[in-house]
Amino acid sequence: SMPPRAFKETSNIDSIMGAVLAIAIRVVVRKMGDISDLNASSLLNAEASHIRVDTLLATIDKINNETAKLPIYK
Repeated sequence: SMPPRAFKETSNIDSIMGAVLAIAIRVVVRKMGDISDLNASSLLNAEASHIRVDTLLATIDKINNETAKLPIYK
């Protein structure tokens, strides 16, 4: 049986966020699938379908700036 639409959308968002995080921390998306509970195939599909270099660079800058604010880096 097919999973409910809400489950599929949540799973897709998780895959997109996982792919962005993998790229931001310079872990190959396929490796992120190995070290997380996310499916490597879903991560690769999310990367190919939803991530553009233009927006990726801006996103990585935001993640890095917020990470730099964490107490461990002060």
